[in-house]
Amino acid sequence: MFFLYVIVINPNRRGRPDTRRVEAQAWPQRAWKISAEDVAARGYNLDMKNPHQGKEISHNPDELLVNYIAQQDAIQSLRDQLKDILSDALGKGT
Repeated sequence: MFFLYVIVINPNRRGRPDTRRVEAQAWPQRAWKISAEDVAARGYNLDMKNPHQGKEISHNPDELLVNYIAQQDAIQSLRDQLKDILSDALGKGT
């Protein structure tokens, strides 16, 4: 079985590959291997996402607004709980 090793090289400011050494522990996140059969199944298209990359954040304004509103509701709920706790504590102390 043949494997293709994909290595992501970040270009420097002049567009040339950056030839600086990368720490050994950084390589597993920047390189991975796929079988030749998988490459053939993709029609020899090497444009693929890094499988080690984390979850991508959506930049869709509608989704961001929905998330923002949900976070604000959660924050307001916590504020209300804190007010109730403080009012009970201060009310009992007097």
